[in-house]
Amino acid sequence: MIIKEAQSQWLRRAHDIALERTRSPEFAIAFAAKLFEQTRMNPTYKGPTGVGIANLAPELEPADPLNPEEAMQFAVERDAQILEAGGDVTQAIANSIDDGGGTNQTMRNIQENSQLIQDELFGAAEGETFDDIESPERRFRHAVNTNDTAGTTGVINEMIDTRIGHGRG
Repeated sequence: MIIKEAQSQWLRRAHDIALERTRSPEFAIAFAAKLFEQTRMNPTYKGPTGVGIANLAPELEPADPLNPEEAMQFAVERDAQILEAGGDVTQAIANSIDDGGGTNQTMRNIQENSQLIQDELFGAAEGETFDDIESPERRFRHAVNTNDTAGTTGVINEMIDTRIGHGRG
C-alpha cells in the first residue's frame, strides 16, 4: 500500500486529535486507521454511507462533513465517548461503521492497516521510513539530498519502468 504525502498529513492530524482527546495511543492509531480505511483520508470523499474525511452522514451529524478539521473533531468526540463508556477500543471504532453489513471485514482491514499507519506515523522498521513507501518523486529528492547515488539511480529506473509499462515511453 502506498500512502501519499497529503494522506500522511491527514493521518498525522487524525492521530493527534484522537490522542489529544483520549490520551490512548491504541485508540489514536485505530481511529486514524479507520478513517484511512473508510475514506483514504480524502476530505472530499463521497460514499454510500457518508461524505468527507470522517465519512459523516450530512443529514445526521451536526459537524460540517466537508471541513476535515471539524469532521475529525466530531468523529473523535463521538468515538471517544464510546471508548470512555465501555473502555474497549474495538467497540469505539466499530460503533460508527455502517458499511452495508461488511463491518467485520472493515474491522479486519482496520486492524491490518493499523500497523502500516503506525509505521507511517512513527517510522517503520529500522532503516525504513515514509520515503520507502511513498512517491518516487519524494524518494528521489531524499536520495539526492543524502547523496545516495544507488537510490537515485534506482528511483530513476523505477520511474522509467513505470512509464514504459504505461506506454508513455
